[in-house]
Amino acid sequence: MKILSRISRGIQLIFHFCLLFVLGSLPLEDCSSENLENNCNPGETYRKTPSFRKIPTLYRVNFAEDRRQHSRGGTINNHMQLIRCTGKLQKEMGLKKADLQEAEPSFSYLGSWHANLIHIIRRKCVLFVNDKTLFNFIAPDVSRAEIRALSVLFKDHFKCVLAEEGFDESARERILSEYAEVAYAKTNSKSVLGSMNDLAFHYKFYILEEGGAHSHTVPSIIRKLNQIPMGAIKYAYPIDVLRAMYETTT
Repeated sequence: MKILSRISRGIQLIFHFCLLFVLGSLPLEDCSSENLENNCNPGETYRKTPSFRKIPTLYRVNFAEDRRQHSRGGTINNHMQLIRCTGKLQKEMGLKKADLQEAEPSFSYLGSWHANLIHIIRRKCVLFVNDKTLFNFIAPDVSRAEIRALSVLFKDHFKCVLAEEGFDESARERILSEYAEVAYAKTNSKSVLGSMNDLAFHYKFYILEEGGAHSHTVPSIIRKLNQIPMGAIKYAYPIDVLRAMYETTT
């Protein structure tokens, strides 16, 4: 079993390096200083959402069931969700065991996120990954004070990333309404953590290549890393799964 596990891991590493080579050959979009001052304005272009039928069947079934629960008026809490923090991030935030939520939140469409603290050229950055869709973004070069107000950091950056992906204001407000209240919890998914580690590797590579955490290409890097196939979601693209999920709720 150990040999098969090592072979499987080796194949995964080869796949990621090949993917990195292909993506590295793609040009990053340049963001003007105007966009930097207000990067919550959606860009003029973004990837067209694929047909809902092209999303893997497993996720289509889950989204359909979510919609049925919502239509039945089930136990839905659109006001409190979890950010599951790694031990390293918990330490930076000064969280104690008593500060962590144990109970699972009520039903929601996007639901919980995982978050981790990473360092890029000695700059603190927080990586957020959605548990269901693997949609992800990074908050670069943040202070300890910003990290300790993690829910504010999360919502501010998530709103801007959604705008960069072309979601209009009403869509952004609808998606963010799930996160009116945010609690913190321990990580609970090896699969999400594995995907997060892969994404952290890519973020570090691209951000270093572009000059560091202050690079004006960070929004483009975020868009690029939501357009790579992820094994944990049947090699769909995170942005496509997110858009498909949103389509089922409208």
